[in-house]
Amino acid sequence: MVLLATAVDVKTAPIMGIVANKLQNIIKFDLNQATKQVVAHDKQTIIDLNKKQLDEGLKADGSEMPKYSARSLAIKQQKGIAVPRNQSFNLKLTGKLQSGIFVKAENTFFEISSTDSELDKKLTEQFPGKELEDEDAFGLSEDSKNEFIQDKLIPGYQSKLLR
Repeated sequence: MVLLATAVDVKTAPIMGIVANKLQNIIKFDLNQATKQVVAHDKQTIIDLNKKQLDEGLKADGSEMPKYSARSLAIKQQKGIAVPRNQSFNLKLTGKLQSGIFVKAENTFFEISSTDSELDKKLTEQFPGKELEDEDAFGLSEDSKNEFIQDKLIPGYQSKLLR
């Protein structure tokens, strides 16, 4: 019996070491730090999700952007830009805003903004009375958040826990 127990212990020892190592990873796991690392690593995914929302005429909260006014449509036509009559704002006129979108990862949150420093001024001037601010444009809707969580955040956590 002693020989059999020794043989089993020798075979299970490496497995127990692996299990102990995995448990240590779980115990030491820092959710805030892991989130910051995943967000920093996958910034472009967040930017792409935000741009997709804007292209679809959606605010950060998932609601529709205001529609272009007749005056805005006339100005766009003068500039040779075709815009369907009932299209929502997509903030893509010059491309400066969308090409300047960036993500800054912090410990407990991340910020989405644009290097287009005159954004609030432009929104107020171009869309008077529409109550559209940069907070409306930058951020992820619930659908986009869920997509990021499923596609990037959870796999990122798993890779950190299972290493």
